[in-house]
Amino acid sequence: MNFRGEWAVAALLLCIIISTRPVHAQLEPDKKVASFGKWSISTARFGMGCVATLGYGDSNYLSISGERIDDLTLLITVSSKWFSTKLDGSEERTPSIEIALASQRWGNVHPYGYRGTPGVVLKVDQAFLGNFVASEKIKITELGREKLAIDLDNPGQVIDGLRTCFKSGGASPTASSSSPITPSIKALEGKWYSDSQSVCKGRAGETEGLLTFQETRFIGYENDCKIVNAKVTGRLIALQMVCSAEGMQTRTSEVIEFLGDRKIRRAVRDNGKTYSFVHSRCP
Repeated sequence: MNFRGEWAVAALLLCIIISTRPVHAQLEPDKKVASFGKWSISTARFGMGCVATLGYGDSNYLSISGERIDDLTLLITVSSKWFSTKLDGSEERTPSIEIALASQRWGNVHPYGYRGTPGVVLKVDQAFLGNFVASEKIKITELGREKLAIDLDNPGQVIDGLRTCFKSGGASPTASSSSPITPSIKALEGKWYSDSQSVCKGRAGETEGLLTFQETRFIGYENDCKIVNAKVTGRLIALQMVCSAEGMQTRTSEVIEFLGDRKIRRAVRDNGKTYSFVHSRCP
């Protein structure tokens, strides 16, 4: 077999290996590049991305992996005796299972089942990342009852470690990789609009479509919030706020991602769903 033929066979075998992995399987760690407490950061096998892994219990683990920082998946392997729902892949849907961080919950959880291993898999969004870096524990619930709680050790450093892994060659950079690496809450100060730039001439709190950040205040349309906590990880800022509207106070949280010097994306969760909005800075 000539050299070209050998490469063709190798490429075919690689495609077969990759395609035979289950849809919800995680990338497998290969070369370790960093560690943070009990976490390890590794490049993925076959050069496809990066993997952060945390072992817990006797032989189970939690991992976050993907080919890009904006395309990550969470996996937590579990003991089948902890759950009445079968998480070994024999059931396609697991509507009773949720992942919880602080006061937020995520549904649409899939069973793992690779080689019969029980576990849960969740596609990660920006709201999840923002809550992850600000949380001390991650929990799995079944029918609203806590079944498993895992201590998160240095979660902010873990996400920063994944970003570094991707930038050093773990995966191809994304279009937004030129965004500021360590923004601060002060970088949000000023007025922002989503659709029409004309709203920038309006007054804060009285103009629909206008958002205003003033030090520790976030002012929307007929909505005034006090930012009580802000945690920065990479180009994400997780905000926890107390908001006043129509004479009522509510606690809320959202995650803001810097897409550049003059553009941000807000990820807001409401009734279990995540909504994303892109805003530009007023001139």
